[in-house]
Amino acid sequence: MKIKNLNKVLSRSFLAVSNVGRGLLIGFSGLLLNYILLQYNAIEVLNTYVYFISVFGLFYILTNWGGKFFNIKEISKNPKHTKQLISSLISSKIILVLFCGLIILFIPLEIKTKVLMMVFLFLKSLTPIFDALIIYRKKSKIVFIAELIFNTIFLSLIFSYSSTFKPFSFLIYLIILESLKSVFYLTLLWKEISFNLSILKSQNILKKSFYFFGLSITGFLASKVDLYIIGILINKETMSYYFIISSLTSVSMVIYASVINTFETSIYRFNPSLFNKLENLLQYFGILFSIIATLGFYLVTNYFYKIPIDYKFSLLFFSNILLFTLLNFELYRYTKLEKQKVILIILIISVVINCVVSFLIIKKLLLIGAFLANTLGVLFNYIFLRLYYKKILCHEI
Repeated sequence: MKIKNLNKVLSRSFLAVSNVGRGLLIGFSGLLLNYILLQYNAIEVLNTYVYFISVFGLFYILTNWGGKFFNIKEISKNPKHTKQLISSLISSKIILVLFCGLIILFIPLEIKTKVLMMVFLFLKSLTPIFDALIIYRKKSKIVFIAELIFNTIFLSLIFSYSSTFKPFSFLIYLIILESLKSVFYLTLLWKEISFNLSILKSQNILKKSFYFFGLSITGFLASKVDLYIIGILINKETMSYYFIISSLTSVSMVIYASVINTFETSIYRFNPSLFNKLENLLQYFGILFSIIATLGFYLVTNYFYKIPIDYKFSLLFFSNILLFTLLNFELYRYTKLEKQKVILIILIISVVINCVVSFLIIKKLLLIGAFLANTLGVLFNYIFLRLYYKKILCHEI
């Protein structure tokens, strides 16, 4: 019996490590890519990459309709109907990508770049579906190994030819990397996937996940509107530097979320007592995690990227990450209570706050001004959710 329990603990531990490893890999691969392009005479490629990803991000919030959050929730609720759900999700992604493709045609980009963006958009749109299945079927270990191999080869090629790369060639390599990942996911999860495509099914899934889509789009804007405003008010070079800072923040958030995601399907089934115990535990963990993340942020920005960050910016970064850890749990709480509409309304308020503050202070304070606006948005988001819970929902969980 003891051996059986030990094996179960070890299995869960390896699963958690694999999930965190995937989060780390995604984040650090992006940071290392930024570093290679910044330090090895590829600033033109970096600026093109930042612009490409920024434009892509605007369309991705549409094609990521519902997102991984919705996918995991639906799979955990109806595991016997996973194939039907997956076919509906894929159908909806195809419709959304085609719609976005029509808009992309009118963007002032070279036609070959537009084609690459549409391909990249489709591949990335499938990722949340794969991720939900990977988490639910506990396939993180083998996926982590495969992704590590793919990313290592990609970064090695970029490093070897960084000084001779042209922007379009770089984008081609980026598409190839994403294609290889998608083929691997399909091969691994083939038995779970159905291509019984249907317009009617896609319409139903889009309606059902509408509030999750609202959360995705407002969440993206709440976290990225400061980046776009820097691009509007300042210049592309400053935007590239802030993109690196924003990426470091995202890495910290991805790592934290990866730890929690390991048990995500179970969280929605917790009784009120277990749910409250988890909340207390994660508050302490959030503080510890934020301290470690802030130390890493300070060292990486100052000594790796050579971006001068002082103690004021570091304290602001700590506040941002800590608030995110608290907010992350509130999102689980409200999702468990089926209160996505409330989250959506509060997120919209946060977007407005971030946007207004950004326009007011970015020209004067530059990078720290943008990050302050972002942090204030997260702060108000958390305060509003807590107040609503205390006043209205406290009897429900």
